[in-house]
Amino acid sequence: MKALFFFLAILQLIFAGSGQFVTCSSSSSNNCVSACPTAPTGCIWQGSPLNNCFITDCSLCQSSANTSDQYCQSCSVSSGKYSNAAQTACVNPQYSCTNRGSQLWTDSDCNQCYNSSYFANGSGTQCIQSSASCTNRGTQVWTSQDCLSCFNKQAVVNNTCYSKVIYISLAFMISMLL
Repeated sequence: MKALFFFLAILQLIFAGSGQFVTCSSSSSNNCVSACPTAPTGCIWQGSPLNNCFITDCSLCQSSANTSDQYCQSCSVSSGKYSNAAQTACVNPQYSCTNRGSQLWTDSDCNQCYNSSYFANGSGTQCIQSSASCTNRGTQVWTSQDCLSCFNKQAVVNNTCYSKVIYISLAFMISMLL
């Protein structure tokens, strides 16, 4: 019985700072060190097969450069499960900042993945810099640049975005009436 307690105590010391298991994939390697993205300085990937990779001791990670979704899911679950777009911090958007697949962007995800001046464009297909949200502007007045970034429309009339062709046509029709 004492041997069992001693063995468990040793295991606890060995794995005290180790990260959670994550999956890394590579077509050319069955080794976690090669298959997982480069980790921050001081971090070491271990494990095999590829769905059992982990950082050996998260407390040894010395920088915030090279964060990846796998690193964040292994070592920073409490502070964020995905890497931001610059790969310098772990954040908590609804979906990955760097591997989104077909998931649409939200203002909240853009704010977390980039910074507070980024919002989802009008169709949610990308994050853009804008003075305010493309879909929830409140009292923020539209600018030509925001119309262009949010909806690919180039003109603002009475705080509404229009494509330039429609704006020119409207202006022409109004001038004809006068």
